[in-house]
Amino acid sequence: MAGEIGEPCINDSDCNSGNCEGNICVAAHVYYVRPSGGNYSSENGSSYETAWDGFSNINWSKIKPGDKLYVCGDFFKTSSSTSMELEINASGQPGKLIEIKGDCNSLSPSYENGRIWAGLRINTSQWDGRKKLLKL
Repeated sequence: MAGEIGEPCINDSDCNSGNCEGNICVAAHVYYVRPSGGNYSSENGSSYETAWDGFSNINWSKIKPGDKLYVCGDFFKTSSSTSMELEINASGQPGKLIEIKGDCNSLSPSYENGRIWAGLRINTSQWDGRKKLLKL
């Protein structure tokens, strides 16, 4: 069946699940982000051990429809700190959403679940289809 993993493709919409890379359908990817200030090896987001170092270091160009981003560890926003922003610069498509999850412990008992500690209010103007900025 066309669009299955390993089949030829031209773009992501040609693949039933996963993404089109090098004109071949590949499985969706899982990425990780942990609180800034850590030392996470290569910090390329490809594993818990090599997670991106904070929201500002997420490489959104790597995240494609159907991928998952795990937010692991405690993210704090205090009244004295500068704002913490999670700017979402990737889009899913019908049937292949990008999931942003915090249940890292479900992947391995040694992984910290993601928690964002901040007062939060989302105005509808922040989610108007053009802006994808979540300010915390």
